[in-house]
Amino acid sequence: MTPVNLPSGRYALEMSYDNNSFEAQLAGVRQVLLLVMALAVIGVAGLFYLLGGRTLLRHHRLALQRATRDGLTDIPNHRAFEDELAQATAAAGRNQDPLALALLDLDHFKLINDRHGHPQGDALLRRVAAVLRDGRAADRAYRIGGDEFALLMPNTDEQGARILVRRLSRTLGETDAAASIGVATMRAGYSAEELRAEADAALYEAKRRGGKGFVSFVEICDHVSVTTTSKREAVRGLVAEGRLTTVFQPIWNLGSGELLRVEALTRPDPSYGLSGPAEAFDIAEQIGCVHELDELCATRALMAASDLPAGTLLFVNVTPKTLELDSDGNEWLHTGVERAGLALGRVVVEVTERKIGAEYVKLDQSVVAAAATEPNARAVLMAMATFARQAGAFVIAEGIENEETLEFLRSVEALDAQPGTIIQGGQGFELGYPSPQMPTGRPEAIRSEAVVPMPLQRNVKVLLRDS
Repeated sequence: MTPVNLPSGRYALEMSYDNNSFEAQLAGVRQVLLLVMALAVIGVAGLFYLLGGRTLLRHHRLALQRATRDGLTDIPNHRAFEDELAQATAAAGRNQDPLALALLDLDHFKLINDRHGHPQGDALLRRVAAVLRDGRAADRAYRIGGDEFALLMPNTDEQGARILVRRLSRTLGETDAAASIGVATMRAGYSAEELRAEADAALYEAKRRGGKGFVSFVEICDHVSVTTTSKREAVRGLVAEGRLTTVFQPIWNLGSGELLRVEALTRPDPSYGLSGPAEAFDIAEQIGCVHELDELCATRALMAASDLPAGTLLFVNVTPKTLELDSDGNEWLHTGVERAGLALGRVVVEVTERKIGAEYVKLDQSVVAAAATEPNARAVLMAMATFARQAGAFVIAEGIENEETLEFLRSVEALDAQPGTIIQGGQGFELGYPSPQMPTGRPEAIRSEAVVPMPLQRNVKVLLRDS
């Protein structure tokens, strides 16, 4: 309603608007507002750019770049590797292209750092990065850890990967940079996690063989199981939660029947889904927590051995990797023995495959079981036992599972020209099963007095097997 003054008098003007008229007006207002906002944004952006925005944007780009590159070697880092491995495996799977992954671990890098200082170690890392960077243009190198590198090789099958990695290993050796290398190639339906797990398993085998070489997963796929995410998490849970049991297996003097030592064996709780302690320690070494697991198992074993029989020694298993990590003076084992109330002289550290300077040497059960029927195994047993005895060690035979094996070990003295008992201790199901309780009383098999060695039967049946 609008008032209107006319010569004839004052009137009221009434006007009606429909929805279309209002919409047209609103659209016009919106256009004006958008135009004003656009001009304001352009003006502010221009002003920001002129007043220092160029420098800020450049710094932002550099920060993003540095977040995905290793500062020492200037090659992509672990974060970039995780992202690009997932992208590469997805693309290879989608296009059905071959893809290979190599993981490298420098041999004795800690020793180099300790002996020659960190500058020498840094120089070594730069040399390795330079070798990896100077490879094929399509390959992508990464530093994924302290002394660990990765090489992603697109459009490369198993044969091509072997050729490239053999050449890489030779080049690294020429630059005084020996490395263990594990190689895996992608197959249909593979994920990034599976490809890396296979390369990890191959790398572990290369390190087990002594390093300075490479292993392809194809070589070991028949007897190596790839560690799954669930099992890695299970081992991490075992270390964090500590749900395990400790049992004790006796070691007897085969001559006098006396209880000599007791071996502590720890086993993970079945709820973790692990096949046993061997698998747990294999996975722990792969994921870098073997020291924590060793410390947990040994400490629990020490605490559970508070009622160790008088005059008996306790055998505690420790991996060589843990001893290597403890070379800097970590005294957790010393502390654990004291907390358990045991004398230090009553605890024996049992280390696999490290026999030099040992007071006790154990013959593996696979050798002991085969020695009664296989000449090669018998020769190995005699050689190891004789060497250990000459070095002054007390020799213990594992795996005495039946009376026949026990009798064979008693009669094996006839093969040795030197006086004295060559195998002095025995351990196995025939002499005692692992039990939560400490052993009491002698086993039936060795209750009698020392047995006179019997001559070895010459009409044994020889069994041949692949070894």
